[in-house]
Amino acid sequence: MNLKYETSFTVYPQHTNCKSPLIFGGAFFGEIDKAAATAVRRFLYSSRTCETAVTYTHEGKFLKPCYMGDLIFLEAEILSVGNKSVVVEVNSFRETSNEGLVVREHVAHTKFVFVTLANDDQVDNKPNLLPYCPHGVAMSQKFDSIQ
Repeated sequence: MNLKYETSFTVYPQHTNCKSPLIFGGAFFGEIDKAAATAVRRFLYSSRTCETAVTYTHEGKFLKPCYMGDLIFLEAEILSVGNKSVVVEVNSFRETSNEGLVVREHVAHTKFVFVTLANDDQVDNKPNLLPYCPHGVAMSQKFDSIQ
């Protein structure tokens, strides 16, 4: 099972603390949560019984700070799937340029558990995974669950 999703954002002034160029933890966590939710949503495209899931729990570590102007990459990957839950891992990296040298550092590691909103009688088996496509779902693919 391998479904990945990658996104990025730049740390702008609205993401930072009041008097510091340091990113505000809530803004950073919000971006991480959106990346995890998007990975799960894409995973659920192939489910015939469930279209929605919500964050149930999360755990994570912030390893290094991020500053205004940093380019942040978020890499989400589905780790495991139950009948009513999906576990997704998000690794965050900051990318900076110093005298022409591009440096990428691991700045955060998080795991989320999402649970489905389907009733017990609606959940049959684990949903099938979509094939991974680095630029989204290929237009030529057809899915019975999407009309």
